[in-house]
Amino acid sequence: MHYIMVEEEKVEVTESGRLIDASRWTEEVARGLAKTRGIAELTEEHFMVINCFRSNNGASSDMYQVMESLRKMMPDWLRFKQLFPGGLTQACVISSCTEP
Repeated sequence: MHYIMVEEEKVEVTESGRLIDASRWTEEVARGLAKTRGIAELTEEHFMVINCFRSNNGASSDMYQVMESLRKMMPDWLRFKQLFPGGLTQACVISSCTEP
């Protein structure tokens, strides 16, 4: 089993770093996941993207819908890549959403 530590509590993740139980996701868990993915600190702008993924992905597993919302919110793809250098996979792992 693999874990990340969040506020002195073990949170179980897969070997690839995804949450086993997505219902355990919190902003603190997101910060822990981000650190394992090379992002030292999540900013308000990171959470804007993460919340976009989470709100759209929760209603539907249609990643097209998520990407359309993201394009409207952040039309500059280079900025997205600055926030999430690991691309969509990194953002999906941190937000505990399915990948495209």
